Amino acid sequence: MTVWKRIKPSLQSAKFYALWLPVMIAFKLRERRAYNEISPKLWLSSGELIYRDLEMYDEVDGHKLDKSFLDELVKTRTDLHDKIAKRLILTLCVFSFLFANFLSLKIDFKVGGFDLKYSPAIAQGLLLVTNMIAVHTLMMQNSLHILDSTIKFIVIKSIPPELHQIYFAKIFNREHYPSYTPYNLPHITFNPLNTFMGKYTAVAFLTLLCGSGLIYVACNIWMIYDMIFNPKFGWISISIGAYIVITGIFAFLYMIITRFKLPYTDYTHNQELELLGQIDPDRRALRSSEIYDKLISLRREMVERGYLKKV
Repeated sequence: MTVWKRIKPSLQSAKFYALWLPVMIAFKLRERRAYNEISPKLWLSSGELIYRDLEMYDEVDGHKLDKSFLDELVKTRTDLHDKIAKRLILTLCVFSFLFANFLSLKIDFKVGGFDLKYSPAIAQGLLLVTNMIAVHTLMMQNSLHILDSTIKFIVIKSIPPELHQIYFAKIFNREHYPSYTPYNLPHITFNPLNTFMGKYTAVAFLTLLCGSGLIYVACNIWMIYDMIFNPKFGWISISIGAYIVITGIFAFLYMIITRFKLPYTDYTHNQELELLGQIDPDRRALRSSEIYDKLISLRREMVERGYLKKV
């Protein structure tokens, strides 16, 4: 009997927590859903975010999003694009030199007035240098992406729609793929053959581009793998290989946050409550109650059931 008295409180406590845990998990999920209804998640790319932000832009001190500003951006964008193109060409040439010699196809290479002759030390040094150039180029491409998104927004907003395709072909001439679609000739449309060829040509181009990129990445991984697991200079080779791998991982993460869609939280209700607080405090209190009523009800229910303490 004495033993039972000792273990009974522990069993009751264990039973309570066995029930408490799933109830609390369910409560947190319901609370999260209610919170997401108040502050919804928006999946936006950086380009879409720029569009939304510039939609709210109002002229400040004569700074207009007009054709003159567009011309300035286009010049800057062209210079930046040319710098990136030169870096990419240099990187591809050095990669060809490294990979050919990695496959024992001994070739020499001239770059910037220097003659490069293959040796393990030069190969590993060039891998390190091209990796650093690639990271800096990735940052430059982010700036280019911001300029591109801004330019497209200004073209759409300030240039007559009849000229949009012409401007895009002029500014983005190295990447403008679609064929011309007439704006003022709605009675002239593409027939099924044109649509079929355009669609599958685009798919073929995209497949080849992705395939080339995957082959390039795979070849680099192969060379780095060999550097780490067959080190010709011991710990130095391993250190260089590890540095390249770590840098590559963070470069990939940087590419995700600057290119892909990411979740943002929309706090529009905060602005609404702030504005109401300035013009109608009573209405603000009522609106705040409407917004947070579901969250408050969920927490009150958990307090009444004994799962949460009353604050």
